[in-house]
Amino acid sequence: MSSPLERCREIAGFEVLVGALGYDSLADWVARWAANDGLSLAREAWPVGVDFTWMASVGLPLLDQLQQFQGRSLLGLAAMPGCGKSTLCAWVKAAAAHLGMAVEVVSLDDFYFEGQALDAAMDGNPWRAPRGIPGSHDVELLLRCLRQWRSEGSCEAPVFDKALRQGRGDRAGTRLLKADLLILEGWFVGAGPWAAASHGEESADLTPLTQAELAYRPVIQRNVLPYQEVWRQLDGLWQLSPTTLSTVTGWKRQQNLSQQQQTGSGLAEHELETMTRSLQVCIPESALVSGRSADVVLRVNAQRQVEEVRLAGG
Repeated sequence: MSSPLERCREIAGFEVLVGALGYDSLADWVARWAANDGLSLAREAWPVGVDFTWMASVGLPLLDQLQQFQGRSLLGLAAMPGCGKSTLCAWVKAAAAHLGMAVEVVSLDDFYFEGQALDAAMDGNPWRAPRGIPGSHDVELLLRCLRQWRSEGSCEAPVFDKALRQGRGDRAGTRLLKADLLILEGWFVGAGPWAAASHGEESADLTPLTQAELAYRPVIQRNVLPYQEVWRQLDGLWQLSPTTLSTVTGWKRQQNLSQQQQTGSGLAEHELETMTRSLQVCIPESALVSGRSADVVLRVNAQRQVEEVRLAGG
């Protein structure tokens, strides 16, 4: 049976990716990571049962990308909730340390407004989503933190605990971010404004937009505008894109169940369904990276396997 590194040969576009990352060939890339025992890096950071092909096809190329950066650099990572990006980022941070790189991860989620301000910002959305959609974050605070980190190499970032307030979440202190390389992760990192003609854009694998959802899209479009300055801070952007948006439903359900098992708190089923729906339809799919085009897009199926890699301009 072939190794996880060798199985990456089967992914459409993967050889082009490793070429863009500075390798002469896919064979060179496989040999480099095999020689460095890449699949053993920070293995304690992976949950039991994680497919090592996921580590090989996503984690190792991300490490390659980080090693290419010169000086203080900010990498955006866009991925829908539940696809495994938080676990991936935790592993990248730990594995990078083994390779002598100081990497920190900051999530858009940590910059949600505090409880009452968050409720006010989310009031009136047709899904009654408690958080998650554009307009729920303190963008000014995020920009201050990123600029301070860019200038000084460190900043104090807020921490958001989704288990507080019966699963609606709230701020829970701060933490120090100190690193030369920073990953900003969130599901709509890179999303931009869209033409009015796209307000009615729908995804074929989801139920049609309701009139209330259609009417709220211009509100989301206005809300996404302040984030554009955040995207302009990025030195690179990778997107983990589901092959179908309906896949997000299963991912989000697994994520919520894990939260309930770990903390004893999570969203009720109807709240989970409406929140997931808000993530799937509030932004037209074509606009998810229209604000800042992704440099690398990894198309991921329901089993969290990379099926295809696309590069900017490819």
